[in-house]
Amino acid sequence: MIYYKTKIDGWFWILIFVITFTLLMVCSISEDGWSWPGIVVICVFLLIVLLLIWIIITVKYAIRGAELGVRNLAYKWEWFPIKKIESIKPVKSVLAGAALSFNRLSIKFTDHKVLLSTMPLEIAPKDQNKFINDLKSVNPQIKVLNLNNN
Repeated sequence: MIYYKTKIDGWFWILIFVITFTLLMVCSISEDGWSWPGIVVICVFLLIVLLLIWIIITVKYAIRGAELGVRNLAYKWEWFPIKKIESIKPVKSVLAGAALSFNRLSIKFTDHKVLLSTMPLEIAPKDQNKFINDLKSVNPQIKVLNLNNN
C-alpha cells in the first residue's frame, strides 16, 4: 500500500491561530483580570482545537492494489475503484472535501454509483504528480486534464 499525505495550506494554520488568539483575548477581558471560569473555558477550547487539528491532519490518501483510499477526519477509510476513474483535473476549490488546500485534484468517475453523486471527488495530495502517475500505473486510461494550468 502506498500512502500520501494531504497538502495543508497556510490559511488553515492562520485560522486556528486567529480563533485561539481571539478566544484568549475575549476570555482574559474582565474587571479583575484572569478568572477561573475564563481559564477553564480557554483550556476546554484549546483541547477542542488540538483535537480538531489532530483529526484534520490525519486526512490521508492511499493506493491499495486497484483501489484509491481516502481517510477523512480520522474516520475509517473509504475505497474507490481506480479502474472507474475517468479523469483527473487540477482545480482551485473551496468546496467541502477531504482536503486542506485550495489546490486540489478533481477526480471524475465513469460510474456515478461510485460516489453516489455526479460531483467529483476532490482531494489534495502533497505530491500531485507522483499521485497521478501512481494512479495511471494502475489505470493508464485515466485522462489528465489541464495539468499545465496549475
